[in-house]
Amino acid sequence: MPCQQLMTYTVKSEKVVTFISHHFKHYLKHYRRAAFIHLSALLCLIAFTAHQANAGEKVFTAIYASEYSGMDIEITRTLEFLGNNQYSYNFDADSALARIKESSRFTLVKGQYQPASYNYEKKVFGFGGKESIKFNWESKQADYYKGGKKLHRHSIEQGVLDSSLYQLQLQRDLFHQQQSFSYRYIQRDKIKERSFRVTGNTTFTVGDKTYPALSLKRDSNDATTSTEIIVIPELYYLIAQIEQEKDGSTFQTRLKQVNLNAEKLAKLYQ
Repeated sequence: MPCQQLMTYTVKSEKVVTFISHHFKHYLKHYRRAAFIHLSALLCLIAFTAHQANAGEKVFTAIYASEYSGMDIEITRTLEFLGNNQYSYNFDADSALARIKESSRFTLVKGQYQPASYNYEKKVFGFGGKESIKFNWESKQADYYKGGKKLHRHSIEQGVLDSSLYQLQLQRDLFHQQQSFSYRYIQRDKIKERSFRVTGNTTFTVGDKTYPALSLKRDSNDATTSTEIIVIPELYYLIAQIEQEKDGSTFQTRLKQVNLNAEKLAKLYQ
């Protein structure tokens, strides 16, 4: 918790404690039972406030630079701890002409990320659309919506992700030195699969520091497309670069700034 927030919270807590002390003495003298109930309620309020202060904390924020067809794009990936084993993973790509936003809410279940909801929104020249997926793990179903209308229902099993969350799962699996990187995820009316393999060692520079890094390549049967990824082990295998080639055109995204909470990220990787 930042120092300013901690001081603010401490001051507020002291005021509440003073309030409790003053009123507790009054009620103890005149209404012992009522005072006990009132005190208990206030202590519960303090505990709830302290719990809420721990929620909504950033696990990491990573900012990337891209260029596509001469257009500069800034991309921000954030991972936020919401409390109660719930997380929010967000992707925001912004340019002068268009904006794309993705968000995925999920929990950690037996070493795998289990999505609860996924939202996608795009705007181009002021026009856009919205898509979403709602996951119901009790019924093992996921519903796909577009423009607020349900268009498709998927049967799902443990391990199925959404189309942004598999990147975060890849980082975790690399941290645990796994050898197989294959992921199934929902994209609109289909359940797709992507597989990756480690191709070698490299380096990557962020700011004024150069890190040892790993290169990965996506396995694909399509000779006209390729995807290569660079991750940085020292930064908990954070994705540093994605380079995609399709039909002769190359689209590259490079990490330029990162801020991460190592303790919280390590806990998520447990």
